[in-house]
Amino acid sequence: MRISTVLMLWLLICVGSSPVSAVVHTSSRVGLAAVLPCSVESLLEPEHTFHIQWETVSNAVFERMGQERFQGEAYRDRADVPEEQLVRGDCSLFLRDVRFSDAGVYESYLVVGQSSIKNRVFIQRVQLAVTDHKDIKSVRTGEELILDLHTHQAEQVIFQKSNDTDWTVLWQKHAVKHKKGHLIKRGNELILSNVTARSVGTYKVLDSEGLALSTIKVTVIEPVLPRETETQQIQSALGKNCSRRVSDVLSAVSMLLLMSLTTLLSITVWTPPLTAVLVFSTLSCTAPRVLSVTSLMVEDTDSLAPFMVPLTASLAPVTASLALATI
Repeated sequence: MRISTVLMLWLLICVGSSPVSAVVHTSSRVGLAAVLPCSVESLLEPEHTFHIQWETVSNAVFERMGQERFQGEAYRDRADVPEEQLVRGDCSLFLRDVRFSDAGVYESYLVVGQSSIKNRVFIQRVQLAVTDHKDIKSVRTGEELILDLHTHQAEQVIFQKSNDTDWTVLWQKHAVKHKKGHLIKRGNELILSNVTARSVGTYKVLDSEGLALSTIKVTVIEPVLPRETETQQIQSALGKNCSRRVSDVLSAVSMLLLMSLTTLLSITVWTPPLTAVLVFSTLSCTAPRVLSVTSLMVEDTDSLAPFMVPLTASLAPVTASLALATI
């Protein structure tokens, strides 16, 4: 349906007189989608078909009138103003897989008039900024490092170790074969398996112009033993020490019992003069040791009686010490 002459004049006066300095700013990360806003909703008429054009200073970007559309060479299969959206007065431009070269100023125009006489009415000026991706990743030793390519524009991945100035090529898009242990492509991601301490550093994904699509700083975390495992190891070590200590205590008890039995037998069977050996022992963390050995010359068993009390008293603390050591 043709636009009325009055409406066309109104557009030329009101819309066409929009200040050149009125710029809308928007941004997108490279490889993602961008929306450049535009609206002619206030001019909406029943069953009216808008004719919209988008362009930059140097390139035609997109044009639509009804089902007919045109895409600039640099924006082929990436630019669109959906028809179902345009009939509602929304003339926003959608850009897919944004590139660094897409950054700049875009202008939208409404084309009005009869087929033989057409005029372009300025609608909106939008400045698009395109930025790269930045990320920080922490990966545990032995795990996988996943690098997102974000876009098919990715051509190469380079790596710089920490505290180093040299860059190493880890992956190239059209390489026939990559070195073992380097990045492996899986979908739109690159995988570095079995991460080690040597994987610490900076990774850059580059496009065909050598511009960084993304920069990832990677740190590697050494595994930490769970608290339960650490406790079990401590208990195991203590158990071994206790086992050795109990073994030493049992050996000491056996030795003392044997010596005590030998002494008693000597006192009972031998004829005077005889020798009574008194052994005083103490315990350490490893084994018992002899403090002193005293030899007594006795003429008969009756004369030994005064020494039996000291003997019994001497063995009492030893027995107590043995009992405590086994607890």
